[in-house]
Amino acid sequence: RVCTDLCPRNLMGSPIDPQAFMHSISNNKVLDVKPFIDTFYCSQCGLCEMYSCMQGLSPASLINEYRTGLRANGVTAQPVEGEIKVSDKREYRMVPVSRLLKRIGLTKYKVDIPMSDETVDAKRIMLSLCQNIGAPSACVVKKGDKVEEGQLVAAAPEGKLGVGLHSPVSGKVIDVNKNYVIIEKIRK
Repeated sequence: RVCTDLCPRNLMGSPIDPQAFMHSISNNKVLDVKPFIDTFYCSQCGLCEMYSCMQGLSPASLINEYRTGLRANGVTAQPVEGEIKVSDKREYRMVPVSRLLKRIGLTKYKVDIPMSDETVDAKRIMLSLCQNIGAPSACVVKKGDKVEEGQLVAAAPEGKLGVGLHSPVSGKVIDVNKNYVIIEKIRK
């Protein structure tokens, strides 16, 4: 039950119960659909399989697989009935980040990195028009245009998820294509 006892979404009051889900699939208890429908409340943090499960099982991976199958068959999340109540045990069941890092083998990568305050003075700046999960930004400048620092050079696509891009420097646009905009910095 440790997977459910430490599940952040369960502790916040969501009906996700990784232990009940794992019990249902391992014992072929498919008539009670609640544990399967409740998989929609999983945030896929992976804590149940990376930290909680002492048996090396993979609840998060299986939940994701089942949830994908449910969606493919037109099943959607159901609203939570009644009041959502945060567990009074939440405060005492938070996983310390240091223990989580050790458990998943990342402590060897926690090393001091030499930092430098050195400023790099680039002659040219290339701005990718595809910097996010949305649609590419649409150029509002053309080759040969002069731009000021902070000026919009590519707008968010209309009616789609995306972002606008602004010039980080003052300069001249020396190239524009479907993938990027290159600005040559004006030397002061």
